[in-house]
Amino acid sequence: MYLAEYCKGPGTKQYMETYLSLCLRSTELEINFENPICNIISRENLESGNFLDTEGFAIRIPERCRGCQDLEQSSFWRRGGLYAVTYHKGTYESIGKSYERLLDVICGEGYQIVGDAFETDLLSTLTSMEPDDYLKLISVPVRKR
Repeated sequence: MYLAEYCKGPGTKQYMETYLSLCLRSTELEINFENPICNIISRENLESGNFLDTEGFAIRIPERCRGCQDLEQSSFWRRGGLYAVTYHKGTYESIGKSYERLLDVICGEGYQIVGDAFETDLLSTLTSMEPDDYLKLISVPVRKR
């Protein structure tokens, strides 16, 4: 299960407010950030090429989380099934190239997107000083056409 906070609008200020809100809620619930925070990119933004337009942020909730029983409205299960995945190495501004390659493979192999993408930070500002060394795992739910 994931705890999610959705942005109230586009722009850096909204993204930061949403990110900080998720961090505060996670701290209140004693989720120790042992799981990285994911960016959520909506299916609509994927299909229209708006890869930098973050829909929201999510963090996986550990099974042993105290106080997490009352999170029905702000939590969700990440759907099971088939995912197309790729790694993106480099700055966040260059992530569109990785998405374009992944979407080309998805379409070329006869699959279609069936949900929102998740970007999981593996190496980011918290672990690396060089933006060119940042590493994200991009996961997109798919199914055969």
